[in-house]
Amino acid sequence: MDDVTQRLADRLARIRAERNLSLDQLAALSGVSRATLSRLEKAEASPTTAVLSRLCAAYGLSLSQLMATVEDGFAAHIRRADQFVAREGGQGYVRRQVSPAGGGLAAEVQDCRLAADTELRQDAPSVPGQEHHLILTSGSLRVELDGRAHDLEQGDSLRYRPHGPLRIAAGPEVAKYLLIRVSH
Repeated sequence: MDDVTQRLADRLARIRAERNLSLDQLAALSGVSRATLSRLEKAEASPTTAVLSRLCAAYGLSLSQLMATVEDGFAAHIRRADQFVAREGGQGYVRRQVSPAGGGLAAEVQDCRLAADTELRQDAPSVPGQEHHLILTSGSLRVELDGRAHDLEQGDSLRYRPHGPLRIAAGPEVAKYLLIRVSH
């Protein structure tokens, strides 16, 4: 077990305790089994991105907010090789954490890539009402949120605070965009 796994395990246990949740209650909220939660909190297993995303949704945190709490201090310079990269299953979605939140910083920057003719869906945001800024750097996107569709072309930006379902669909080319999320 590495040091990051232990710090993450400790942080997960502290968050659950701060919210006065039993393992059974957290399992019901997150959809993660009680046994898995117990192993994670004891650092007997390393969580997948999918499991961490479920826990973050249950806690109302973004994944980067959680990870920032287990990092060592504040790093001003983050080399590309050290940036966290998440690949979402077979969806063709890759997200690189260019600049994570934490260390007193309220914003995080993600460099995202969505494969051509694919979509990303969220039933609910991990942090409802969190400020987002999406800047499309190449390709095209259709973003559907709050009952409205927004068609973006290269160079366009979209500012929003999601409260409900979100759908992001790439056009016939790979879509590349920056996503800035600001915590208040």
